[in-house]
Amino acid sequence: MQKHPTHKSAKGFTLIEMLIGILASVAIPQYSQYKIRGYDAHSKQALKMHIRRRNILEYVG
Repeated sequence: MQKHPTHKSAKGFTLIEMLIGILASVAIPQYSQYKIRGYDAHSKQALKMHIRRRNILEYVG
């Protein structure tokens, strides 16, 4: 009976490892852009609130 070689001596990537790498190469830049858009939207909203508060204080004061 022949012995089958073990995978420990094999070099390279499995199909699952390749798929994870491909998905990560797409998902990581998309996530970064998602975070940037979130920070941008938050900053715009905070600036609008600051301007509104300042205008109210100028009107009252």
